[in-house]
Amino acid sequence: MRMSVPNNDIETIRNLRLSPHQAELVQDMLASSLPVRRLLVGPPGSGKTVAATALAEAIAQQNPQFRLLVIAPGALTAAHEYNLKQKIPGLKTAVLSRRDIRELESRVSPGELVWPASFAAVMGMDTARRDDVYDLLKTVSWDLVIAEEVHLFARSRWTLLKRIISDHAFQRVLLVTGAHQLPGLESLLKKVPRITWNPTQLRDSIGHDIFRANEPRLKTVPYRRSTEEQFIVNSIAPLLRNLNPTAFASMFRKILVRQASSSPMALERTLRHLRNALVHDAGLPDLASQDLSQDVPAEHEQTDSDIQSSSKQARTVWKNKATALIALTTLLDRIDSLANDAKREALVALINQLGNDKNIKHIVIFCSSKVTANYVQSVTAQLRSRSWLLTGETSSRAMAGMLAEFHMEGGILVSTAIALTGIDLRYVQVLIHYDPPTSEEEMLSRLSRSLDATNYILTDTSRVLPDEWKPVQNISRTA
Repeated sequence: MRMSVPNNDIETIRNLRLSPHQAELVQDMLASSLPVRRLLVGPPGSGKTVAATALAEAIAQQNPQFRLLVIAPGALTAAHEYNLKQKIPGLKTAVLSRRDIRELESRVSPGELVWPASFAAVMGMDTARRDDVYDLLKTVSWDLVIAEEVHLFARSRWTLLKRIISDHAFQRVLLVTGAHQLPGLESLLKKVPRITWNPTQLRDSIGHDIFRANEPRLKTVPYRRSTEEQFIVNSIAPLLRNLNPTAFASMFRKILVRQASSSPMALERTLRHLRNALVHDAGLPDLASQDLSQDVPAEHEQTDSDIQSSSKQARTVWKNKATALIALTTLLDRIDSLANDAKREALVALINQLGNDKNIKHIVIFCSSKVTANYVQSVTAQLRSRSWLLTGETSSRAMAGMLAEFHMEGGILVSTAIALTGIDLRYVQVLIHYDPPTSEEEMLSRLSRSLDATNYILTDTSRVLPDEWKPVQNISRTA
């Protein structure tokens, strides 16, 4: 589905600082009779979040009593709040957990509205899908609902999506995704008009191609894991074989391997969490008994990829708890005795090398784990006087100050996937990919943050994890 912007709407494009394809979406959503539902499908870097935020801005300008709702993966909620606050001056907004919503409800008198006017609520998918939360949401009329990463709404979140689409309390609903195939959602979205942004047809406000024909500049930075580091990584395999065949175990396998790929610090944090759970004889939760279990792997691919599991749940994923405890303890001892971190040393050498180029003022380092991001930022802080950390735990207020300082002063910004959600990094000269992305789409999203940047990929020549950079195999690389 494609609409054109009338000539008399050029002013809208200018005022909202949008490219034509973004302005077309905004104008269509504003001009259509209520209720409005649209599915926006676009490649990474095409400006989907920018367009959605601009739509929220336009609604706020038209209706001072507006209510906005953003539903997104939990680790990305702060980024969405940041984007809204940047566009709508003085906006009252909150990133809300289920507990926060209960507190809001407890503060109002019987008969009063829980949701104030001129307000934006931002919440995670699994908060919004709870029946008690949804019942509160539908007590007022929402001018706009933005559902990010809608391809993650299959299975346990399917009912939430169905409710949002069918309930007229949600006047405008914009479903956003980078995935062309939406398994499990086809029947539900069959009647929702789809807007697909073709990268070859996208232009900026002055007519230039947004996605250039030339390939990104990718350079490999080789390093080699030590014998001891390779032993630790190889020791994960027998640990994984001791997992029961559950949905949580499947997710856990992916994340544990990703942590091993990321850093000894990230792996140590996860292993210690698992060991402590066993020591306290509570084990790990078997999420197969819960209706959200099938969605866990997909959502983790979009977040900071650190395991968050409760030791209070009685069931365990381990086939043999005693064997698991021995293996975990042995691995932790080996990690504690590591003398070096080859990947970290390669990063230090690269940053020192880049420091010789006075034209390089802005460097971004991408990590998959927030533990590794903290670890890397502690390293960069010793190398450069200006170094910042951006993760899913960063508040929108801190994010605003951090990004403003980074833009103005230069330095090094260490970030997880949160920087891939509508944050402007076009001025950055260097992107360093410390950790592999979870998918080719994520890598393309990283590259799209700054099309003119030189990209450095830290690659282990020992190939102890041969598929470590598999998501990038289809992207051309220069030496």
